[in-house]
Amino acid sequence: MSTKTGTGTPAGTGYEVDLDALKTAVKQLQGLLSDMDATKGKANYNTNLKPSQFGTGFAEAEALSGAHDSMRESINQMITTLNSMISDFTDKVGYTHDTYAAQDAQTVTQLS
Repeated sequence: MSTKTGTGTPAGTGYEVDLDALKTAVKQLQGLLSDMDATKGKANYNTNLKPSQFGTGFAEAEALSGAHDSMRESINQMITTLNSMISDFTDKVGYTHDTYAAQDAQTVTQLS
């Protein structure tokens, strides 16, 4: 792997992959996952209001309480989906890093 990525290199000359950048991306994604876990905890527990806090004995209070619960659940589902997507991408970037690192090591061994 000898030439820079995206430079329009001639066929057969290969590409250069910045393994440090891939490693940095994995660390950043893992940090993002950690942040998302904290956000999910806040959405789950710090926004939990009792139905009585909206009032009692009238339909609007019950509707507002139901809307609150529905929105909290929607936010939790969105965060779960984002966590899954970020985790999947983290795994793929890590796999890509490991694959290129192994290929580089094999190339160095073959050239030695």
